[in-house]
Amino acid sequence: MWKQKPATKSFNVLPLTYSMGWSAAITDYINFIRIEKSLSDNSVAAYKRDVNKLMEYGESIGVEPESMTTQNIRDFQRQCS
Repeated sequence: MWKQKPATKSFNVLPLTYSMGWSAAITDYINFIRIEKSLSDNSVAAYKRDVNKLMEYGESIGVEPESMTTQNIRDFQRQCS
């Protein structure tokens, strides 16, 4: 006697199109390192300066934070050196 395979459900996955934007992403990140990582005020200020530079770079090349690639980050690092 053959066993009938259970029906499998398929789900359509829609692409994520929501973009939180640079300001919201930076605010979330700063809150994370301040609260979750318990970094000092000086460390938080240093990270904030760095991510603001990354934001300026991202905006200059027209890339949202969710779309940054490894190559974008490498190019940014080269620009900072």
